Amino acid sequence: MPPSLFHLGVLMVFASLGYLTGSFGNITFPNYKEIFVWVVAVTAVIGELPFLFWLLLRGVNIQEWNNRAAASTAKMKGGNGRRDRGSFGHCRWR
Repeated sequence: MPPSLFHLGVLMVFASLGYLTGSFGNITFPNYKEIFVWVVAVTAVIGELPFLFWLLLRGVNIQEWNNRAAASTAKMKGGNGRRDRGSFGHCRWR
């Protein structure tokens, strides 16, 4: 069973706690820098490597990507072939 986004999120939180521990540890205990490097390395591998493989194996749903791109383009054109006014009400695109 592939990991769900919840499980991957928990692992990413684990990695972030390793980064936090490493950063805080290097500031408060600079003599133990080598230990904190290992803490960061281990937690980063455990937390981020599964996410990397999940992205590589799952990939992108091309059909959904194309559907969203087409919907976004149609929304920008406004149906009359010209772009709608953007966030600047005084500007018109021609």
